[in-house]
Amino acid sequence: MDQSLAMARLLAASGFTTVYCTPHCMKGVFETTPAQVRDGIATLQVELDRAAIKLRLEPGMEYSLDEFFSEELDRLLPLGETGLVLLESPNLADPQQIKELVFQVSRRRFIPLLAHPERHQFLFGAKTGNNAGLLGRLTRRLSRRPMTSSPAPSLLRDLREMGCRFQGNLGSFAGIYGKEVKGNAELLFAEAGYDCFGSDAHRAESLGKVLDRGLARVKGGDG
Repeated sequence: MDQSLAMARLLAASGFTTVYCTPHCMKGVFETTPAQVRDGIATLQVELDRAAIKLRLEPGMEYSLDEFFSEELDRLLPLGETGLVLLESPNLADPQQIKELVFQVSRRRFIPLLAHPERHQFLFGAKTGNNAGLLGRLTRRLSRRPMTSSPAPSLLRDLREMGCRFQGNLGSFAGIYGKEVKGNAELLFAEAGYDCFGSDAHRAESLGKVLDRGLARVKGGDG
């Protein structure tokens, strides 16, 4: 609770008024249920109100697109009332499996939202020549550009055309995941490839750095 309150104070001080709480859902590691999330948020909201921290909490989860995700499809917990379902790709994933699971989310009338695509190098392939920053160009100018032979930009394009949205991590812009991830984030950002951003905050000790540097970049500063 102390950790949660400390994080809430940092978020409120940075200007946030609503927070979508998204614990992981991963079989055998984080087997969280929607009911547990709702109960935990209700408990925390009482403590925030008592401490006069002006944040409104909304439920959500971050689902791993692994071989067990299909078990969750009929009890998905979206981000509040947005209809968005936050999804996370395994580091080494089969592109066809990702597309199939994203399709299954859409079939249930939810909007798939892929978390931190910049952290998955297999989505990017080579970052030189015609492959540099292709997400925006492929999604906006497909009719005017020849198809690339690299499967990575094709996968990003396919997910976008399937209605998938992309959420960037503020920490990626702050450099906490390394130079390669930061470079991927900058490529997507430059091509208007992100729909929204998240903190991916797990503890108060790192949140301050993420907010200061990450927000400065996405708001137009140097970051």
